[in-house]
Amino acid sequence: MSSPLRIGVIGAGHLGRIHLRCLQSLADRWDTVGFYDPDEAALIEVKKAAEDGLWPTTPVAYPTAEALLDAVDAVAIVTPTPLHARMAELALDRGVHCFIEKPVTHHLQEAEALVAARDGISGPLFFFLKNWAHVLFVFSRPHAARRSAAPPMCENRGQPTSPRA
Repeated sequence: MSSPLRIGVIGAGHLGRIHLRCLQSLADRWDTVGFYDPDEAALIEVKKAAEDGLWPTTPVAYPTAEALLDAVDAVAIVTPTPLHARMAELALDRGVHCFIEKPVTHHLQEAEALVAARDGISGPLFFFLKNWAHVLFVFSRPHAARRSAAPPMCENRGQPTSPRA
């Protein structure tokens, strides 16, 4: 049996904390490794939420986005929109699968650059989906756990789909 997919979250603001909670609630599907956020207030909110019993465990806070990306197979990017492209570039450079909160980028040119970056490497799955039902669907697919077999980028507009289905 293969090891579980290791997932992290970049951005622990309001939506990032929701992603952390959702990921931890599905611990039988993957290993939620931790999160990164440069804002001390966000770190305090994560710790408080864990202490209040909102999560089974306190997520591990990583000191940098790079450190988190080096520890995961997949990442949810839940930063302010102007930072999405930069964080996705860092993930793709490390061969890390991406879920990017909408909107994917702030400018069309950033989105085009991400597609080009994705096309320039073999393996990582780069995708954008609308909600956690779709994230569960994609992360539970066998190809999502194996970098060497990742399908091409797919954009989902409401129904779970797989380029290989």
